[in-house]
Amino acid sequence: MKKILALLLALLVSLHCLPTLAEAALQDGTYTASSAGMGGEVPVTLSISGGQITEVAVGENNETPGIGTLAIEQLPDVIVDQQSADVDVVTGATITSNAILSAVKQCLVQACAPQESAAFVPGTYEGEGMGMRGTVKVSVTIDDNAELTDIQIVGHNETIGIREAAFDRVPKDILAGQTLNVDAVTGATLSSSAIRTGVRDALTKAGVADKFVSAPAYAHPSAYTSDMEADIVVVGGGLAGMMTAYKAASDGASVIIVEKNGYMGGSFPRSAGYMYTLNSQVQKDAGFNVPEENEYAPEHTFTNTFIYHASGKAIDAMTEMGTDYALVAPTAMIFGPAMGLGGGSVALRLTDAINRLNIPVLYETAATELICEDDTVVGVEVRTNHGETFSVRGKAVILTTGGWSNNESMIATYQPEAVGQLRGGNRYATGDGHEMARALHAGFVNLEDGNLAYSISPRTYQYLTFALHCGIMVDKNGQRFLDEAYAENDYIYLDKAVLSIPDNRYYMVMDSANAATSGEPGLIETLVKTGAAHAYTSLEELAQSEQIPGLHDTIARYNSFCENGVDEEFGREKNGAMLPIALDGDVYYCVEGTIGYYSSLGGIDVDTACHVLDENGEIIRGLYAAGEVTGNCYYHDLGYYGGGLGTAYSMGWVAGETAASEIRSATQRGCAGKRRAAFFDKSAR
Repeated sequence: MKKILALLLALLVSLHCLPTLAEAALQDGTYTASSAGMGGEVPVTLSISGGQITEVAVGENNETPGIGTLAIEQLPDVIVDQQSADVDVVTGATITSNAILSAVKQCLVQACAPQESAAFVPGTYEGEGMGMRGTVKVSVTIDDNAELTDIQIVGHNETIGIREAAFDRVPKDILAGQTLNVDAVTGATLSSSAIRTGVRDALTKAGVADKFVSAPAYAHPSAYTSDMEADIVVVGGGLAGMMTAYKAASDGASVIIVEKNGYMGGSFPRSAGYMYTLNSQVQKDAGFNVPEENEYAPEHTFTNTFIYHASGKAIDAMTEMGTDYALVAPTAMIFGPAMGLGGGSVALRLTDAINRLNIPVLYETAATELICEDDTVVGVEVRTNHGETFSVRGKAVILTTGGWSNNESMIATYQPEAVGQLRGGNRYATGDGHEMARALHAGFVNLEDGNLAYSISPRTYQYLTFALHCGIMVDKNGQRFLDEAYAENDYIYLDKAVLSIPDNRYYMVMDSANAATSGEPGLIETLVKTGAAHAYTSLEELAQSEQIPGLHDTIARYNSFCENGVDEEFGREKNGAMLPIALDGDVYYCVEGTIGYYSSLGGIDVDTACHVLDENGEIIRGLYAAGEVTGNCYYHDLGYYGGGLGTAYSMGWVAGETAASEIRSATQRGCAGKRRAAFFDKSAR
């Protein structure tokens, strides 16, 4: 058994027409289909001549160069050569491979010669599709008229805070249009595709799939398509944007949120939910001493302003929303919601709070340009996914658009070493706010610090750092290269170590006993199902299949360190547990990893009240910014896990409070006016 489970594709395979030439006659012609890859839909055209597959062509797509493109370059020839879509995925490009194979299988079903089909029988059927984190199971009900009447999600492991948008909208759109040709939810493409594939699987079992495959497309209507106005326009609905909108609306301002994705939260739902905070009621109730101002980070005015003065208030507000927290450090850090659900559960609470405040959210709508009148920012031009354009105007615009980890031009300019590397964060973090602010000659700080990297799977793009302590990490030569326990919490240490090894690829190797020590039950099984991990029956089989020489000797040496209690190579015993790896066990796992850039460290220059400053350090009237789009805080000050979220929600609180207050009092000075000391202290920059 080379791999217990390397690939699960819950794709349509017709009961009367299987996608292998040995079992089905194919009609000559050209067929098209698409499936969701990492960068969106991957279109495929399949050509049949003489009953044989003669060509597989992948159309225009947004897959990652050097990663997803490997599958695009290699798989078509393999499919033609094997005359089948039942082939192995390209290592390191699992998601793109799955998308191509899914689309090819759909084309093969279309190409099946007419045969006696199974009689349609109304009833309830189940189907499966592959999502971001494994199989998504659906249940569909078909009435006597072959009409879909109900779609339910009955099983999944998708990411909380992202899955909800797809689970809610995609079934409704399929039902409304009585078609499988519906749009994916922006930012939840894989979950959306899994639902469509699962429904198609179920419809095939019912004998009516062709009707829904050929039905006209249904376009989900944009909720807002004409000019709008409010006191405050918040551009970006991630953690900073949600907190900004919540605080401003709670203080009496009318607010509109413009959000590119089809859900609220941005990258936040994919985080573990650790946040820096001080002075929260939770901490006070626990009896923790409140440090004096400037005691927490005496050399960093920005950190003290946001973390010391605002974080506790923001945390208290989230606690009042019903979000659960557990303290994991006495002064600075509070663990994210519901102990294990991560940032997604906080995002859902904040979304509910925003809905209760009746704040309009323009989902799947991108801001394209800031509107200026008389040297004052008075709104933004926006464009929906369907191409509708209009303006959203306000007395203040607050940029909370996140980072620029997927802005190739900025990366080439400020972080050339990251060119060609994977991107681990939100693929919609394209620096929109930075570009719009730059057009107004906004100032920028710390751009040369680039983007922070994180441990991810090059096969599925899943985050992997939480699993590092489950075994050892080796390079392609089978040599350990870092302290695995320390790397789990220090990303910069991890980044530098991975960049120092051949091909910037590492392998996490563990046996079943090590895998069981993961803090998340069933973690390794999930990684295997999604293709991020491979399972083997022996250490030798693992080393041979993954092409890792010297692995046996490395593990034997590591086991001797475990026995003696001292890691002679990297001192792991100082930072975490050391559990030996059996040399003759029953199950072994290998997780291939690399680093993916996901979080920006430099950005727009702001003062301590979140006013955007121009290139001369003067306030740009009507424009504010908070969170990752800014460059004044984050790792420079906090330097530890949770710093990004801590500054995001703290700055959001300050930005919303400042803008609402200044609109009420109408005391904000113009661009040419002098900065007020209360709002800006040059020593803080």
